[in-house]
Amino acid sequence: LTAANPLISLSGQASGAATAASLLPVDVRNPLFIQGLRANKAEIRQRFFEVYNQVTGKTLLDRLEFVFKRQDWEELADTFWLKQALDLLLTLLADRQPIELAPNSALIPSLFPNETSKNPPGDNPDSAAPTENPPVPEVKTEEGQEVPKTGTDPMDVDEKVSVSASENATEMTEETGNNASTSSKPKFDISQLTIEDPEFSSLCDTHCEFLDQMMRLKVGDMFHPLRELAHNEPHMAYHLWVLVFPIVWATLQKENQESLAKPMIALLSKEHHHRQQWHRPNVVQALLEGISLSQPQPKIPAEIIKFLGRVYNAWHIAIPLLESHVQSRLFR
Repeated sequence: LTAANPLISLSGQASGAATAASLLPVDVRNPLFIQGLRANKAEIRQRFFEVYNQVTGKTLLDRLEFVFKRQDWEELADTFWLKQALDLLLTLLADRQPIELAPNSALIPSLFPNETSKNPPGDNPDSAAPTENPPVPEVKTEEGQEVPKTGTDPMDVDEKVSVSASENATEMTEETGNNASTSSKPKFDISQLTIEDPEFSSLCDTHCEFLDQMMRLKVGDMFHPLRELAHNEPHMAYHLWVLVFPIVWATLQKENQESLAKPMIALLSKEHHHRQQWHRPNVVQALLEGISLSQPQPKIPAEIIKFLGRVYNAWHIAIPLLESHVQSRLFR
């Protein structure tokens, strides 16, 4: 770090990313520079990474080639160095775009129930269509015999039916009409809502301010804290890599995917991974799981997968990969 201190001061005095890159003809693959990326202080680590970010490529393909092919990670072999590789990928995000929910994400229903126009007719229980055969009230004759509860004409039953049956039917018709007229009116009117409790009013104002702040958040406001958490927690970096790498891999062209297969095999075969053999999680586990979730899967020899799964406690990832190798050969 002592030898790299001039780099930090120069990068802090530079008046822009391009100027910093021009003033620093430094090889970021230098072991001394790599040690700056693992500094405990976030400010020092961020200033090293600014230089690191400027001298690497600006496309996903360039960044993956740098991670798998050009960068030697032996100096960081005793740490979960994929968090540095993850930073290189996440800095290419459009961090000034607003955060939006995915189309398939869950939506919260409306707070006020009078907004029934947005709901489909089948969702409103009050707007359900009447049944084809409405229930007919029980009617008794003078002799005590019951008239069957069907939709048949009462003229077919008996002429001595009491007149109260027709009166009951008339009353039910009037009640049904009244219910239909009242169901068309909204049950709740927002204009009639009055808040008399000052504590409740204060709570609503605070919640509205919170929602307004959440609407102004950008992608960078969410990913910058995640990147910092990934530096301090290897499990967070592990899950982020497993999530991000298959997405990045799917955006590459087929020829680019084929060109990255050999550097990935060479990286997985490095001996310096043995320094993480007893770490949980370790880089080999993350790389293998990212490969297993990618479509199409990079072609990794079965012998290497078997060895890595046995040595680095990644058997639960290696077995599905080996099964996919067998299935692909059968389909061929």
